[in-house]
Amino acid sequence: MTYFLGILIFMMPIAVLVGFGSKQAAMRSPRGWTWLKIACQAVLLSACLTGFIVALDVFRSGQDMLGLTLLFLPITAMGVLICAGAMVGNLVGMPPRS
Repeated sequence: MTYFLGILIFMMPIAVLVGFGSKQAAMRSPRGWTWLKIACQAVLLSACLTGFIVALDVFRSGQDMLGLTLLFLPITAMGVLICAGAMVGNLVGMPPRS
């Protein structure tokens, strides 16, 4: 539990910073571009989640690919956080309809 809490405390500011920057950028861009960014981030989020699940499965199965899994698991976890933070930031910062 302590390990999970430490990871959460480390990674939450990253997601918040990405979300804040994405909100600031979304406030200045047209609504169509913001929806396009959200669609691209959704595709990247699904790819990162799939990679995370595959890496976790390989890690739990105990195969000989432990080094690659330990490299791939944090990269995909950070990708999930960055994509999720950017999607939320874009949704919050989207300009209202005119």
